[in-house]
Amino acid sequence: MRIFFELPENPKGTAQEKGTSVINGRVHHYEKKNVRQMRERYYHAIWEFMHKNELTAPHFDGPVALEVTFTHSVKVKKQWGTPKVTKPDLDNEVKLLIDVLADLEFFTVGDQQICFLLLRKLWGEKPTVEINIEPYECRRAEG
Repeated sequence: MRIFFELPENPKGTAQEKGTSVINGRVHHYEKKNVRQMRERYYHAIWEFMHKNELTAPHFDGPVALEVTFTHSVKVKKQWGTPKVTKPDLDNEVKLLIDVLADLEFFTVGDQQICFLLLRKLWGEKPTVEINIEPYECRRAEG
């Protein structure tokens, strides 16, 4: 299943960004506002794509292959399609997206079902996210 959506702006916040506070002498960890907003954007964009295309979450039972391309916007056309080697770190950026896919019940067990992961982070005209998710057996059959 291929899922594609545009974002209103470049992603801000990764799942690794946690806030810490002390309340009544106890340490509490929480998700920062920008991370919550990014989680909501991903959730809404995936839900909207699925609804608009009359799709349902596939609820994968077995091993899953996941490919994700994050495109960050830049005005310089010469850079479009070239690798983005600045922050956010790609591994941190994808974790939030995987958490949202798990929340939307794409996996019957959880994100531990992902056994093949291919990630890209590029510069482009508009901030977009392209997700290709399929059973791992399909990936193996392709070669």
